[in-house]
Amino acid sequence: YLRAPSSYIDVVNAAANLTLSGSCFTTNNNAWVKRGPGRLTLTGTAATATQNNRAPLLIDAGAGSVFLNSPGLLTFVDTINPASSSAVKVNPGTVFGGDGTIARGFLEGIANSATLPAGVIAPGQDGQVGTLTVGGLFLRGTNTLLYDIVDTANCDRIVSTNFINTPAGVAPDNIVHVVLNGSPTLANEHYTLMTAGVSIGGSAANCTVDTAPPSGQIYSIVYDTVGTPKKLVLHVSYPAMIETLPTAGAAIFGQPLSGVTLSGGSVTNGNDASPVPGTFAFTSPATVPPLGFSTQSVKFTPTDTINFPTLTTTVDVIVDPANTTMLVGSAANPAVEGVNVTLTATVSPVAPGAGIPTGTVDFKDGGVYLTTVGLV
Repeated sequence: YLRAPSSYIDVVNAAANLTLSGSCFTTNNNAWVKRGPGRLTLTGTAATATQNNRAPLLIDAGAGSVFLNSPGLLTFVDTINPASSSAVKVNPGTVFGGDGTIARGFLEGIANSATLPAGVIAPGQDGQVGTLTVGGLFLRGTNTLLYDIVDTANCDRIVSTNFINTPAGVAPDNIVHVVLNGSPTLANEHYTLMTAGVSIGGSAANCTVDTAPPSGQIYSIVYDTVGTPKKLVLHVSYPAMIETLPTAGAAIFGQPLSGVTLSGGSVTNGNDASPVPGTFAFTSPATVPPLGFSTQSVKFTPTDTINFPTLTTTVDVIVDPANTTMLVGSAANPAVEGVNVTLTATVSPVAPGAGIPTGTVDFKDGGVYLTTVGLV
């Protein structure tokens, strides 16, 4: 039981675990600070703190770990600015975890350090799946979210009853790093890492999975902002491979690739060789291929774009000459005997061919050759 203007808890032995089951209080503008490399575990049902625009629980930089374990509850009352303060500040080189409840906002590691790793939020831990419940989560700086996945049906998660934010531009390295303990092989396609009752801000581009996936899997982080609650989701996808190439149909000179039919082709799941539904299409459908043989880019778009990537390959396209029609007209019709007339031959491609024909036209009077004129 602590109640003092300034309270310091030093766990000096790195291998030690100090467990406090009572209530922890601070007053006025003071925080109580965890120091030392050991572990502090809070299990009290009302590990409370009152603060004034400060984090009532401050884990000093490099000061080991603090775990708020069930039924642990950390609450506080902010009399100045509730929106800008937080229940816990996790400094670089420290870990905050557990499966208890923080009734108000939770601020993770606003400071970066050149010598210490980023602060870590680790829901669950100690080989058990757990949910860390917070009143609001604000991630900035080089932050790490550490998740234990001890079976393939569940994972640790952070549940927020308010706003979750990973703002851009707050720190030089504004990345939320997700680490999966033990590099597990995950059977499910989606694992919810965070939920928020109101909203989730930031960008999935600011989130990376630092754990290398096993062979046959791909990890990615996405924000699922549709419906309630909003979610930060770990997607597990599987590499796909093109088993057979599609075949390009007949192409006529002047015809864009959008008018050339692609048939056949198949893609399989690299994990279990099952077929991957989707469609092949030319990457640049407006391209007009040259006469004769050419190689053109084709992309495969899977029906399930969450778990399978878009693939690209090439196919051979053979372009045949386009057919033409010719209309011959006279400048004077009927003509007057003894007066010269101009004859015009208009050569046009037959659809779907296109373009401007080149070459020459032979003019004859019956079977008598008159002249040859080039197309212009």
